[in-house]
Amino acid sequence: MLHRVATLALTLIAQPFLAGCGQAPPEGAAAARTAASTPPEGQPAPAGRPAESGGEPCPFGIASSGESFGDHARLFPLLREAGVGMVRSFPEWPSFQPEKGKWDWSHGDALVESARKSQVQLEGVLCYLAPWASSAAPGETDHGKRTRTFPIKDMQDWRDYVAGVVARYRKDIQHWEVYNEFNSPGFNRGGTARDYADMVRQAYLVTRKANPECKIGIGCADVDLSFLEQVITQGAGGCFDFVNVHPYSLMGAAMAGREPVFLGMAANLRKMLAKTCQRPDIALWVSGRPRRL
Repeated sequence: MLHRVATLALTLIAQPFLAGCGQAPPEGAAAARTAASTPPEGQPAPAGRPAESGGEPCPFGIASSGESFGDHARLFPLLREAGVGMVRSFPEWPSFQPEKGKWDWSHGDALVESARKSQVQLEGVLCYLAPWASSAAPGETDHGKRTRTFPIKDMQDWRDYVAGVVARYRKDIQHWEVYNEFNSPGFNRGGTARDYADMVRQAYLVTRKANPECKIGIGCADVDLSFLEQVITQGAGGCFDFVNVHPYSLMGAAMAGREPVFLGMAANLRKMLAKTCQRPDIALWVSGRPRRL
């Protein structure tokens, strides 16, 4: 058995509170949506298309734990058998670019191939930082500090990374979430809401060229409305298609049978999105792994 089972990720299709108030995307982004998808110069062509499963797509997925990441070849067929349609899992930036200018596609290709064979969709999470791109002190040996210390020294490195992976897997991965729980000190050392907003904005702009059809998401630990509002108003407005929250503080209510308390987060998120004048069709996702099963 796997060490842990991830919590089911519920996709909330809540009715929008406001129509016609979507913030305009950055200049040039709309036109880029229809541009031809081409990989960055010097990048290998993307892998083939995933197998067609037929029928309506399953609305449920799981957020894979780090412990189970290396077991995807065995895990994904079991997930498919259980009816899971999507897995939130992707290698970290350092595994793709252990050194600046050098790419290693082995981990990403293996994961995508396992998903394709099992007809499971992937949600790619663009995280954390390559040590050479972070602001960690020279000679730092702690992995967390090396890969999660902000700000990013050169945002062009972030743009190149995002463009590279999105272009390579454009036939297999259509949903990309920018970073993991940026509002958590465990995953972010020294970064601000504006830093995250800049990452989201830059990711959105480069993906309009790398894969105009893909969706970009923002997220946070718990349901941190204040953090999300800061991110949106400080530069990420109009640059995302879904919001993914990890409602740890509400899981007790859900497990106790008080579903209305748990599901009430949808209305609160919609109000925040309306307040910041975002598009009314922004999708709301719930994922995370708040408890051991």
